[in-house]
Amino acid sequence: MADEVAEKAWQRAGLTVIVSTPAVSGNLLAMSDDGMTDAIATTGLFLNFIAVIAGVICLASLGASHAMVAALAGVVAVLSFSASIACFRAQADERDQQEVPVG
Repeated sequence: MADEVAEKAWQRAGLTVIVSTPAVSGNLLAMSDDGMTDAIATTGLFLNFIAVIAGVICLASLGASHAMVAALAGVVAVLSFSASIACFRAQADERDQQEVPVG
């Protein structure tokens, strides 16, 4: 009964909605287990982009003899790259937990 109400609440006149995740009290449809894994991976990718940009700024500042800016950008690059690796690791661990062997 609760599944039918939650699925029908998203429908509008003339639109057909196919819900792949059953509605659970307290669990938004967009934040299912797969959605959370994708959010972790997207955060890791965003942090990886920040690391690349900060690394380029670090190298450019070092070449222009701006040691303080280079050091700050280097620290940001290392921290964001480490955080992105942690996000990718968490995503891999979460996917491994979702796969349950049959039998």
